[in-house]
Amino acid sequence: MNNNNLFKKELLVSSLNASTSEEVLRQLANVLTEHGYVKASFSDAIVAREGIFPTGLGGLAIPHTDREHTITDAIAVAVLSHPVEFVMMGSEDEVCLVSVVFMLAMSSNDAQIETLQTIMGYAQSREALEALTRSAGVDEMYQVLSEGLVYED
Repeated sequence: MNNNNLFKKELLVSSLNASTSEEVLRQLANVLTEHGYVKASFSDAIVAREGIFPTGLGGLAIPHTDREHTITDAIAVAVLSHPVEFVMMGSEDEVCLVSVVFMLAMSSNDAQIETLQTIMGYAQSREALEALTRSAGVDEMYQVLSEGLVYED
C-alpha cells in the first residue's frame, strides 16, 4: 500500500486556531467530514477515543478511531497556530504541548498500525517536525510531508 496517496492538500491545515485539544479534534475531523472521507460519527468517536486512549507525543498528536467511521482512508494534518495541551499517550493526566496533529482515518487495522508506526518514526526527527511547524502554508506543508514521510509499498 502506498500511503503517500493519503496526503491531500485539501486535508492540510496551516495555523489551525484552537484553545483545547477537543477543539483541535473537532475542527480537523470536520475537514475530513466536509471532504467525504469520514462519516458524521467520526468527530464524536475521535473525541471519545482520545479521552480513553490519549495520543499526545512530545509536540505531536496522532488521534485516530475505529474503522467503522471511515469512508476512504486519509490523513488530515494540522499545524496549530499555538501549542495546545493534549494528554500524553499512555497517561491519564500528564499533558504535553502539541503543535502538529496527524489525524488518521483508516478502514483497516493493518493500515492504521503501519501508518501510526511511520508517523511515530517521523516524529523521532526533531528536524522534520520543526520543518513542518515552520512551513508557511499548505503548499509548503505538503512539500515537507512528501519529503519527510517515506513509505514502502
